[in-house]
Amino acid sequence: APQVGVQHVVVYVNKADAVSDPELLGLVELEVRELLSEFGFDGEKTPVIVGSALCALQDRDPELGLNSVLKLLEAVDSHIPQPPRDLEKPFLLPVEAVHSIPGIEMFHKSLDRAEAGDNLGALLRGLKREDVRRGMVLAQPGTLQPQQKVEAQVYVLSPQEGGRHKPFVSNFTPIMFSYTWDIACRVILPQGKELVMPGEDTSLSLLLRQPMVLESGQRFTLRDGSRTIGTGVVSKVLPLEPADKEVSWG
Repeated sequence: APQVGVQHVVVYVNKADAVSDPELLGLVELEVRELLSEFGFDGEKTPVIVGSALCALQDRDPELGLNSVLKLLEAVDSHIPQPPRDLEKPFLLPVEAVHSIPGIEMFHKSLDRAEAGDNLGALLRGLKREDVRRGMVLAQPGTLQPQQKVEAQVYVLSPQEGGRHKPFVSNFTPIMFSYTWDIACRVILPQGKELVMPGEDTSLSLLLRQPMVLESGQRFTLRDGSRTIGTGVVSKVLPLEPADKEVSWG
């Protein structure tokens, strides 16, 4: 998780009502903390809440049910820091879904204003609903250009982290996810590098099937089918070469 940008976690050990031996729950918590330490988190200080979501829903055994959920919420509030909000950068709003609303809303409540980090709905006048799709972005004019090829620093997840068991070579074609868009991309390894091993941190180039919103410093995730195989950050935008325009995507 740290490799894909997750720096803080809170653990909820569910279905505790199905365990009759309290010592077994203690062993589970100990194992969870060891696993957290193994993957780069603070296993001793990370909150681990033991409870039962079913008990909370059925309003029984308050200690395992409702009280455990309240402890979980308290732990999230105290342990997960508020991410920094950069209010000086040009306006950028990735489109996640398209709905019909009367103005600016957040969770069905009208807003007078919104700022960086808010999850909101915005009314766009002068556009038809079918003109807007998931993956598009709203941006300040002149601040962004679609790009099709980038150089990036990529961390490839190891099998222990849920990644691939085998290396990949040039022309490997994963799916790239960034903001709310996803698209097939082709891996281009640097000259002299034959393959990338699971668990490796490397520099490589990515050629997208179509131009998308990309800029230096932008983070992304690579997936192969349903499996996340890596995460990276764009180092710089690259110009298309003649050979790139001849690539067949099948």
